[in-house]
Amino acid sequence: GSDRSRYTFTRFDWKAQETPSPGMRVDFNAYRDRAVNIYLVAGDPGGARVSAKSKVTAGLLAIFLGAFLAHHFYLGNYKTAMVRLLLYPFVVMIGSPVNMKWYPVPFLVFAAIILGILALIEGIMYLVKSDEDFYQA
Repeated sequence: GSDRSRYTFTRFDWKAQETPSPGMRVDFNAYRDRAVNIYLVAGDPGGARVSAKSKVTAGLLAIFLGAFLAHHFYLGNYKTAMVRLLLYPFVVMIGSPVNMKWYPVPFLVFAAIILGILALIEGIMYLVKSDEDFYQA
């Protein structure tokens, strides 16, 4: 630790996807002689391999490219992205008035608007979450 003390930890305390190795720069909470909630430090000048995705990048992708679900692809949530891409046009079609004629272009634009609004909300949520909450989700 920064106090030059050594701390023990278990695999359950390690929050990164990569296997811990000597020299990695980490941030953790100390509980007696144990390290808990251990995360890799992003942007480590010492060259630590950081596997965690940036919450700012995810938030900005959601805000600006959310209708295309870029933030879900960035975060590796491929199933969520594919389900939304396939499901939203059907939800919009079912929710439209019965007598309304269906035209492909406005229909897809409306679906993109719905995806964009949801992505905007998700992007704001990513940006206001604490780092711990973001990386645990």
